Amino acid sequence: MSSRSTSIAPSPQVAREPAGGGPAASDVLCALIGGGIVLLGWRTTFAGSGWWIAGLAAAVLAVMVVIVVRDAGGRGELVGLALALGYVAAAGPLSRGSLAIDGWDVFLDGLTSTGEIWRTLLVTHPPIDSDGAALLPPILTAILSAGFSMSLAMGSRIPAAPLLALIPGLAVVLVLGQHEPASIVGLGAGAALLMACWVRLRADRLDRARFGLDPGRRRRAVLAAVIVLGCALLSVQLLHDRSDGDRFVLRDQVRPYSVAGIRTPLDEFRSLVLSDRRLFFVDGLPGGSRLRFAALDQYDGQSWSAENDTDPARDDDRFLHVSSTTRNPASGAERTVTIRATGEWRRPWVPTIGAVQSFEFDGPDDELGDELLYNPATQTAVLPDGLTQDVSYTVITRDTDVLADRDMRESTLLDQDLYRQGPVLDQVIAYWKSGYTALTPVDAVFKVAAGIRKEGRYSHGVQSWEQSFSAGHDLHRLTTDFLLAVPSVGDEEQYAAAMALLANRMRVPARVVVGAIVPDDGVVRGSDVTAWVELRAADGTWRTLPTETFMGRRPPDRLDATFPTPRDYHPRPEQDDRPDEPPPETNRPDETVAEDSGPADRRPWWLLAIPLGAMAAGAVPMAKWWRRRRRLGGGAVSTRYAGAWDELVDRARDLGHDVPVGVARPTQARAIDGTADLADEADRSIYTAEPPNPTDAREYWARVHRTLDALNAGESRWRRARATFSLRSLRSR
Repeated sequence: MSSRSTSIAPSPQVAREPAGGGPAASDVLCALIGGGIVLLGWRTTFAGSGWWIAGLAAAVLAVMVVIVVRDAGGRGELVGLALALGYVAAAGPLSRGSLAIDGWDVFLDGLTSTGEIWRTLLVTHPPIDSDGAALLPPILTAILSAGFSMSLAMGSRIPAAPLLALIPGLAVVLVLGQHEPASIVGLGAGAALLMACWVRLRADRLDRARFGLDPGRRRRAVLAAVIVLGCALLSVQLLHDRSDGDRFVLRDQVRPYSVAGIRTPLDEFRSLVLSDRRLFFVDGLPGGSRLRFAALDQYDGQSWSAENDTDPARDDDRFLHVSSTTRNPASGAERTVTIRATGEWRRPWVPTIGAVQSFEFDGPDDELGDELLYNPATQTAVLPDGLTQDVSYTVITRDTDVLADRDMRESTLLDQDLYRQGPVLDQVIAYWKSGYTALTPVDAVFKVAAGIRKEGRYSHGVQSWEQSFSAGHDLHRLTTDFLLAVPSVGDEEQYAAAMALLANRMRVPARVVVGAIVPDDGVVRGSDVTAWVELRAADGTWRTLPTETFMGRRPPDRLDATFPTPRDYHPRPEQDDRPDEPPPETNRPDETVAEDSGPADRRPWWLLAIPLGAMAAGAVPMAKWWRRRRRLGGGAVSTRYAGAWDELVDRARDLGHDVPVGVARPTQARAIDGTADLADEADRSIYTAEPPNPTDAREYWARVHRTLDALNAGESRWRRARATFSLRSLRSR
């Protein structure tokens, strides 16, 4: 019996990566890229490139410190201490704006600035100047993301361990940053791609150290890269047009400076105007320009006021601090304007012009720039302690003064609180719109404005017999004592305040602006102060409705000072803008004297047939005109498409074309040459899943009108006249 000895081949020794081993090149590269991605989140917060340079330098230095400490055998606690000491050493000089270290107070200043800078980020409009303490947030987030993720990469065998530092850094930037949906997509896709690649590289390296080379690693790496890249592209495609701004941003939770309790220039309107003292010296504005004191977009029944968070379409509708520049997009011409206040303007409202791009206080008052508050959405600035005598400042601005017109499309962003303030104004609106078919709400605003201007009288209540025409713009003063009175008497305060309420009641967003018209010599006096109304257009811009559009300039009669206030609105409509004249004396019907009322003076009965026949003939085109107006102003946009096609068919039938009724539009189009494309477009717009655009509907009506012109041109005058009075299209369809 032979004995066989079995031997077991020794297994190859597999190297294991120690927790404190040297750094892998992939970890260093991914840590730096991760720090760069986190820093990109500050792009919309800071101006210039200083923040980017400081952040990248901090990321590189933090990674180097981690490598040195880890190679020396230090653990995570020692790494954190080294990074903290490095930050404290740099924070003090940076917060002072100088690299000199002249005592321990420098480091204490750095710690103090670190605690204060975060609130500064939240109460300042971007972009923030990249200097001084403003550089501390990018430096801190770079150390957190790059430094600590590198430390975890070198000290842990878990593939996803570095993400524990990268994710918090990204979260800090997103929470403290701006409302920028595009950056969210870019940061999210970039960070997800980096994390997936980093985890994959670490997992391969750690598995190779434990189990040896994996023959299928390349195939799986390529497949994973394709999947990650596909998901990233899909997320960008799905989210690239997201602009709702509903994500959580910490700046939305910080209460801004409240201006609601500040007395506005509209409250002090008469004292400003009647004083007629010099208020400002303006250089750089042509005569006739509008100098803006305050935009007032809230009304509580007592007064118009300014407030924060009043514009649902903007994220910068708050009174916050500004740096040397502010992000305030506008397409108008750029101007550089210098304004110097006199001792007569000791108010917190700081005059501005257009969309301000930068503020700069001149001379010894340059520190006032740190206290200035600005609301880009309303283009209004406030200095809490007020402007003092001879304070001068320069603004670089873009002109945004565009006049409103009847063809303007109104915005749908109507403030429902303002709309609900004015039910009592409905009778005023109905009176001035009576007998007038407004094509759009803006058209109705212009109609009502013209009526108020025609009826109104102008008075500051200065004379003793004018004392009843008091100041104020509470609801009682604007209704019972103004719009509902005969005549309506007031000044810019009442006219602008009432007109803005009327416009909002007609579903056109409006606000009151108080300012001054700059004279040619640039010296703004109290008599130059005025108030106007701004209407919001569909494109989001605010357009000026000038004061002269809705305010009458004729003085009241002495007898008007004791006029009774009627319960209903019965103004005295006039035919022109001439001063009131007594009506000519005429006999009343019951005082008419008939010299002979016998049978010989009675007109033949058949003479009545002439006006009756004319009325009957005119009723047909009038009915067609009314039908066309209803179709053109249909409630739903799809209804306007259907109405335009019906208008075309009805005219063709009146002209004698044999157009069948009760069939599909393409079938009807065969009976009218050149209308097949119109029929197809109507069907597409009516039956589409998405609601059609009102602008496209107006263009469709224009094309139908051109087609109608071509149809009429092909017929004789007699045929066209007969079609006008034809009853064929008025019969049941």
